[in-house]
Amino acid sequence: INAGQEKSTELHWYDAEGDYIDSWSLIAANAVPWGITTDGTNIWVVDTGTDKVYKYDMDGTDVGSWELEDENHNCHRINPSTKLH
Repeated sequence: INAGQEKSTELHWYDAEGDYIDSWSLIAANAVPWGITTDGTNIWVVDTGTDKVYKYDMDGTDVGSWELEDENHNCHRINPSTKLH
């Protein structure tokens, strides 16, 4: 989502060899993406503008979102198997 210093609301997928696979746009409310992770079934994107985590399926369909709790409101990365950081 963030390549260098330029933020984008477009997600680009590449395989392990660096070959381009696909891209899709994040929903409008997810305008300040900061951290991203996937478990191969879903994608979660932390947004520092809304203090929410947005969930997408692997095709880029918006599945939902939830607000971060106060102790996590300044979250910069996410790991689906543990906690927000």
